[in-house]
Amino acid sequence: MSMKYGWAIAVLTTLVLVPAASPSSQPLVTLGTITVANGTAAVSGTLGSQAAGSNVTVNGQPLAVNTSGTFAGTANVNGAEAIDLGISKPATGVGTHFQIPVQGQTAIPGSVIDSLTQAGLSVLQPTVTPGQPVTVSGSLADGSRLAGLNVNGVDALGQAQQGGSFTVQLPADTGQVQVTASGPNGTTEVINAPVFRPFSTSTVSARNAVGIRIAKIRYVRKGVVRTHRIRMIVTVRDQRGRLIRGATIRVTAKGRKLARRPRATHSGSKGRATVALRVKPSAYGRRLVTVTLAKTPRAKAKKQSSVRLPAKR
Repeated sequence: MSMKYGWAIAVLTTLVLVPAASPSSQPLVTLGTITVANGTAAVSGTLGSQAAGSNVTVNGQPLAVNTSGTFAGTANVNGAEAIDLGISKPATGVGTHFQIPVQGQTAIPGSVIDSLTQAGLSVLQPTVTPGQPVTVSGSLADGSRLAGLNVNGVDALGQAQQGGSFTVQLPADTGQVQVTASGPNGTTEVINAPVFRPFSTSTVSARNAVGIRIAKIRYVRKGVVRTHRIRMIVTVRDQRGRLIRGATIRVTAKGRKLARRPRATHSGSKGRATVALRVKPSAYGRRLVTVTLAKTPRAKAKKQSSVRLPAKR
């Protein structure tokens, strides 16, 4: 397996789009009773912590969500066969839709989606490299709660009921993945996820980065003997392959070979930070071992590297 392909698989197994909602954990959403009258539905509920910052819509009409995740409002459902409750995160482009049949009902209990939330559907973001098939992986906390499960029309319920997880391969040119779970009462949960194809030139702020990794460390030895300094260029990316700007970079060295500890710095617009290390005279001609720590508000990574310093002539 090539390093590039292996990295893509590592990303695939890291990025969770929709956290699992098992019977013992907080569900993605908890609904109140839905009241339908005169072609209008009054909907209220509360988002789980994993859905913080999401937008909520009913049949495409946005509802206000307060800081505690509670939402309420009305939407026009005149002539519609179902109520579509949408929960989406703009930053990822991922949307989860609960579709609830109306069927002439005037009061629909919030428990109507319990079979779906208790099934605990979890999907990993499809991430691919050029020429490779799109692999969609996910899991269920309790597959017995569902009547059906498919990925872009491919049945996956049998896999999930046997081991709790499922994997479906789709053509390499697939741009959008749709995972549909059906409840026994006619309700459905649909997760729409764009296929992520990382590009080396894309960037992201440290605040919005998904994880962090130190992608490259380069030493510039030119002029070390004259200036008593060696430069390190550290490049950081997130788990989606994007260059991170604004990440905090700290460097320490082993063996007391530095004259002073360098200050922390931040990665620039191209995901790179330059750190100047002032070396002691006794370090010339020897190997300098450094430890680099990179941090964002939500993640950190550490990497050890080394370089042999030129000897004094």
